[in-house]
Amino acid sequence: MLFSNVEVENEHCYKKNPVQMTKNEFISNLNSTWNLQSDAMRFDDGDIPFQLKIRRILIPQMLYQLPESYYIDTLCRQKKWMMSDPYFGSEFYKISEIKLDEYYEITFYFIIISINTTSESYKISYSTLISHLYPKYSIITICNYIKLVGNSESDFKLFFKKFGQEKMPNWEFFEDTPLLIKPILYDKGEVYIFSKVILNAGIINLVPLLLKRSKGEHYKEHLGSTMESYVGEVMNDNGINFISEKCIKDIYRKNSIKGKVVDFLIEENDGYIFIDSKAIEPETVVKTSATPKQLKERLEGSFLKGIYQAQECAFKINSIGMLTTKKKISAIIVTHQDHFISSGSKVELMIDPSIVKNILTKYGSINIPLKNIHYITIDDMESLCTLSKERKQTITSILEKFTANDQTIETSKFNFSQHIQTEARGVNTNYHLIALERENLFKKMSILVNHKDYFWSGKVYYFLKCHSEMNTLLC
Repeated sequence: MLFSNVEVENEHCYKKNPVQMTKNEFISNLNSTWNLQSDAMRFDDGDIPFQLKIRRILIPQMLYQLPESYYIDTLCRQKKWMMSDPYFGSEFYKISEIKLDEYYEITFYFIIISINTTSESYKISYSTLISHLYPKYSIITICNYIKLVGNSESDFKLFFKKFGQEKMPNWEFFEDTPLLIKPILYDKGEVYIFSKVILNAGIINLVPLLLKRSKGEHYKEHLGSTMESYVGEVMNDNGINFISEKCIKDIYRKNSIKGKVVDFLIEENDGYIFIDSKAIEPETVVKTSATPKQLKERLEGSFLKGIYQAQECAFKINSIGMLTTKKKISAIIVTHQDHFISSGSKVELMIDPSIVKNILTKYGSINIPLKNIHYITIDDMESLCTLSKERKQTITSILEKFTANDQTIETSKFNFSQHIQTEARGVNTNYHLIALERENLFKKMSILVNHKDYFWSGKVYYFLKCHSEMNTLLC
């Protein structure tokens, strides 16, 4: 309704004698908007696989199912990644005029405020922001942050009009709210948060979003390298035995083999696991489309490519007798964010029924059963490795259980994360390096909040000066 309201032209918005909407009329409008979903879902369209119809309904709802710890952990992981390569900080400053570490620290502040606020919508005064964040962060930095993640009252309507679709396509109903890009409204000395869920989801993903839009492939190359190194770090820290892409290439060279490789190969007592890291996130069409052909076209460049890479690498390694036939063979394709297509079997069922035929044509056999190919996010990878270490179970045995569960409706899951959550009950799967980063941010936050009474004591005029400066910069 908010989207529809701000798209209405000015002359229709401000009548001389507007009629006050009653509560019943407001509820009626809400119900009418809600009923639009029956048209958007297109359940009567027999050409669309039922699983894809359900998928695009559930994806927007998943945003509201995330625990508060998810936002903090995602922020901590991203901070660790982005601070490890000067490229990210340099490019982000060009866009925002905010230092990258300051962005993450202020974002952490907003997340903590939201967690400690009982209502979904709330406001924060400029006075509160100044008393908590200054002088650790300059007034200019605070204002740059607010302008980056928010809209002024005068810009709000123009911001939403950028996202309007003339022909009202079916997928627009399932599209992410534009508020994820700018979840804050600031006006007259107050910062307004429409939804703390949308706020947290938006501000933790803003850095990758802006860098990808600004730098494109160059950014993806840096992120891909950073994420691949991190996957190796997670496995190494959890005592998992693996060889790297470089070692696999050395094996190829010594055996005069050419072809695709994966990033890592795990060998355990009961199995082999081919692992490929893909620093990718699902874009709008991938999240909203229910058309197999369209999804295949959008995903084959990287997401689906992971299946073929794993199959080819397994085929090449097996051709020189390195894979023991008694051991199970699996693959894990690690993505930056969830695509809500959890396995190779789901790819075959929902997107590409010809994938088995294509693999057989290329390699003559299916070296990794599609049901054993798992798509998981980087946070799932952390939890999986930690679970393996804590339970003293092989990753192969854990994956085998998840695969078996997915074969029946009663125990199948929407995504890999749900398997992890069920299996890890009673086990602390927090990755220790993320926990360390989280602890450091909490310490900085504690210092911020505790300093305010001491710093501002007797500085009324200075405080008013800072407030005036903030008002000027955000006017």
